[in-house]
Amino acid sequence: MSDLQVLTPRTLEEAVALLADDGAIAIGGGTSTAMMLKAGLLDVSTLVNLGRLALSGIAFADNGTIAIGGTTTIREIAASPLFAGSTSALTTAARVVGNPRVRAVATVGGTIVHGDPRQDVPPALLALGGSVTLASTRGTREVPLSEFFVGFMESACREDEIVTRIVIGQDHDHSAYVRFNPASEDDYAVVAVAASLALDATGRINSARIALGGAAATVILAEEASELMLGEKPSRDLWHAAANTAMRESDPTSDRRGSVEYKRQMVSVITERALTKLAIDVDNGLA
Repeated sequence: MSDLQVLTPRTLEEAVALLADDGAIAIGGGTSTAMMLKAGLLDVSTLVNLGRLALSGIAFADNGTIAIGGTTTIREIAASPLFAGSTSALTTAARVVGNPRVRAVATVGGTIVHGDPRQDVPPALLALGGSVTLASTRGTREVPLSEFFVGFMESACREDEIVTRIVIGQDHDHSAYVRFNPASEDDYAVVAVAASLALDATGRINSARIALGGAAATVILAEEASELMLGEKPSRDLWHAAANTAMRESDPTSDRRGSVEYKRQMVSVITERALTKLAIDVDNGLA
């Protein structure tokens, strides 16, 4: 680390040009990168600081979607009035990330690129749907959030690319986020679940997504559980069936936070809680 240099470009064009060099990586808030550097897990020569790029902010975009700049901090997301109602899962997730100091500097782009399956914001974004815009010297490309998380600590973002924005879709009426962590609230969740859905004019579910954190090598969509709910009316029995299906789709690993079987059981419990939290009246008006 003694030969490590930090460069701070002022334009996106300058930033992607710097990242084209071998040994260069982008850094946003640095909350994860700093720890990995100290642990000797990164072999880099240059940190490209994105702090001065005009990539932060939250605003309505095309067709009522919401665009989040790549360097927007988690604190900004937690405080934004745009994340309410149908997108409230993201507000809930952002507000429990780390502690106030971490939320003040950690960026949404860095959070998703880091690829840690235990973090809070990625499952909320995955459940809400949408896409990620990536920029490099080759131009820009769009990656659906459903394809962005590809493995343990690995994302679709290449080393020479920068997350310029994340666009959240609006194909849902309700969303919720629930995490389970019996230890310190500052710690990672053992299991976390984000859910979203939309109802048609008859009250049946026509869009549904359940995203699981801490339940596999990366954040995943419980696709079978989501499909199970399509065409159905919300009910306690439906929530229970979807939760059990999500449990079967999970593939956690054993660690100090619990065994594989324990985590699978918690996936079922927390999924059912997340679906119940969607605040949709079921069973004759009983939530």
